[in-house]
Amino acid sequence: MQVYQIKSKNLGSYVSFDATGSVVRKLKRPVGISGHIFLYQGVLCSSGDHIPVVQMLSESHTINSIAQWLTEWKQAGATVPKEAVCDFSLALLGALVKAFTPYPNLKTYINQCFGVLTRNVASKLPPCFIRIDVAHCIKLISRWECLRQAGNRVREFYLRAMAQLLQSTSLDDARELIHSISVVAFSESEGNDDRGTPVLSETSKVQLKRRIAEGRVLPTVTEDDYGVEMKEQEDELWSRG
Repeated sequence: MQVYQIKSKNLGSYVSFDATGSVVRKLKRPVGISGHIFLYQGVLCSSGDHIPVVQMLSESHTINSIAQWLTEWKQAGATVPKEAVCDFSLALLGALVKAFTPYPNLKTYINQCFGVLTRNVASKLPPCFIRIDVAHCIKLISRWECLRQAGNRVREFYLRAMAQLLQSTSLDDARELIHSISVVAFSESEGNDDRGTPVLSETSKVQLKRRIAEGRVLPTVTEDDYGVEMKEQEDELWSRG
């Protein structure tokens, strides 16, 4: 706790939360076998250091159970992190919102953040910025059927273009990137017209390639990093809506 309190004050520090079901075996009980027992862990990322600061073993994977664990951590003396990162787990996202912000659910939190982006005077900046890890976003995009059927060069281009969009830091910049990606994706032709002037799709493609070349490296995540058991849990949650 002392290490966390000191290191978390560093500029740019954040806490990454994740869960894995590959550490603990299911328990044998008189009435059967338990469900997946997950190790939940929060890792403080500060000045290049990655320090585990809070852990929990649990068979319950609900928003309330995870939020209770994080609330107990706060009551033990931990300050709310300025930034919390996780994967697409709806349970983790909902719990982080419930424990670290004054908002009751993820939808309300997203609406508040969107209000801040669009300069809605009624919206207030949340005390904790909750975001999904970029690598997991790229993993999700890579599973899009339209990209699976495309050639490697085309697939790599769109993945890297979407990575720049995910790492955009302003609404105007994101709007420009979305426009360029959409123009390239929906245009039936590229190159120059009859007069030798580049068509809009060609101009947009060149702009995106330049942005990719100057931007940050494309993050990647493997199936092992994501966790087979956790993926099963996520598929179930997504199917429930």
